[in-house]
Parts: sequence; C-alpha cells; structure tokens
Amino acid sequence: MPRSMSIDQITDEAERLIFQFCKIANVSEISLSFEMGLALSTFRRVALTHQIDGNVGRRMLDAAILAHATAAARLPATFDREILNIGMRAVAGLIVVWTEPETQRSVRSADVCHDMRDHLRILCNCIDNADLQDRINERKHARIRQAVNQLQRIAG
Repeated sequence: MPRSMSIDQITDEAERLIFQFCKIANVSEISLSFEMGLALSTFRRVALTHQIDGNVGRRMLDAAILAHATAAARLPATFDREILNIGMRAVAGLIVVWTEPETQRSVRSADVCHDMRDHLRILCNCIDNADLQDRINERKHARIRQAVNQLQRIAG
C-alpha cells in the first residue's frame, strides 16, 4: 500500500481483513480452503505502513484467532497443522507489529517481519495446493461415479 494512505483508509483496510477472517468461521467445509486462501492472500498484500489503532488491532487479532481455530478444526486431516500454526502465528505477529508505534517498530529487525511474511506465504501456498488437490480428487471421483454408472447401465 502506498505511504500516502490516510488513517481512515488504513482503518478501512483493517476492517476488510477482520471481515474476511470472521467469514472463515461461517463458511461450509467445501469453501473453507478458498475463503482461507482469499483472506490470507489479501492479508499478504497488505503492508500497513502506519500504526493501526489498538482496538482495531485487537479485533483483527481476535478474528485471526477465530479463523485459525476454524481452520485447525475443519481443514482435512492431511493438511500440515504445523504449517497452519506457524503461518497463523505469523499473521498474529504482523498484526502486533502494525499496532506498535514507529519507535518500537524501528528497533525490531526487518528480518523478523520478512520471516513472518515468508511463513504466511508458505501457508498460502499450502492452502492453494490443498485446494487444487481437492479439485483433482473431486474430478477423479466424478469420473469413477460416471464409469460405475455406465457399467451398471450395461449390466442392467
């Protein structure tokens, strides 16, 4: 995001992220990977350059925690929970950084934020991969059902 963003624009962006994280808790299992991927991809693109209000930060953190808990409970058992946990801790860490005053941010090594963003990217990639695998599996099962139905008609 450009540095010229107003406080209102930054707050609006934060509110959109809160909404996207909250939405994850209310989606069907079928669209969970998609919504989680969408929220995290949006979060990745955001680079809040100014401090956000502590109340907004707390609400964003609460929404991210809810999204994490939902994903942990509802993503397929084959999804790597360690990647989920590390990625969502990175989300929480970035939210905390966004609520810090500039004097506190400037003391922090830039590598820490880069690491958090990279962990977030790994999580996004894994969710995308899981979503792709789900689509492949759905098409495979549809082909199997179609073949079984054809055989049943022939044997009929």
